Amino acid sequence: MGVIERGDRSGEHARKALISLTAQDFGPSEKKWRKWWETAYRRHRIEWLIDGLGHKEDSVREGAINDLRRLTGEYFGYHHDLPKREREIAAERWANWWRDSGHHRFVIREDERHRPTALLPIRRD
Repeated sequence: MGVIERGDRSGEHARKALISLTAQDFGPSEKKWRKWWETAYRRHRIEWLIDGLGHKEDSVREGAINDLRRLTGEYFGYHHDLPKREREIAAERWANWWRDSGHHRFVIREDERHRPTALLPIRRD
């Protein structure tokens, strides 16, 4: 049995850490967490947080929006306690931002991973 499935404090701490990191909550089910991870590990954490804006639990949504604002500096009128329809509209603005420009700001291109940090990229003017 994994640590998250334990009924003790360490299991609850692990679960709370996962909720904070992922903006998801699959309870103490290691099977559900692993199933989510099978597809989510390829995605950026900001995408996880955007998904978390639609979570049924108010506290998960609040954590997701607080992390999104802190990480990105963006604001699209989302509040965790808005009526569901208004939250969905604001969450869609976040998703559009990610698709249209956020992704380019936060995802490191593969060729950048191999460039020494002390060298600037080649200018192409």
